[in-house]
Amino acid sequence: MTTTLTLEQIAEGLKGRIWEKNGMKRVYLDLGYTTKKMKTTTYVYEKREGEVGISCYIECSSQPMSWIRSQQDEVVDIVVKKIKNLENPEEDEDSEDSSEI
Repeated sequence: MTTTLTLEQIAEGLKGRIWEKNGMKRVYLDLGYTTKKMKTTTYVYEKREGEVGISCYIECSSQPMSWIRSQQDEVVDIVVKKIKNLENPEEDEDSEDSSEI
């Protein structure tokens, strides 16, 4: 995803926490589902200047992989929408955000 925002701006706007190690930087987000049987890890990372990647990993031994992938994709889509809204907040004022996880 291409963005004009820095990871620091994304962290502030999405209330994430920055993790940095060996020159690698990520913004961890509290999005997705975490229960006794399921754990979700979601983060944004910089691929190269002006481009970020979004990763979502769900660990859940009681669900089929197809379900896990669909939920991961849903969380990534939500993060993309949130980042786009940070870039252009006036464009999202009229749209409904019912896809919140």
